[in-house]
Amino acid sequence: MRVREYTDRIINLIEDGVMDHESVLIEVLHWMSESDVREFALNNLYISNFIEEEEEEYECLNCGASVDEDQADFGNCVRCMHDF
Repeated sequence: MRVREYTDRIINLIEDGVMDHESVLIEVLHWMSESDVREFALNNLYISNFIEEEEEEYECLNCGASVDEDQADFGNCVRCMHDF
């Protein structure tokens, strides 16, 4: 198995016109967590003059505990294990 087997397959499908690069990009961005997209954008300089915004605060609807962005993305609270 090659190191980037599936990456190479997708790139080949895009190059062969089987898949649309814009659709693949949108699907990948939706699949990634917001923190992963942010890290990717910052590390690859896609966002210039980035101004740090206040992070949104999330709260578990069941126990009221603060949850971070990734927990909110996945819809669960690690304190009470409540799915919201």
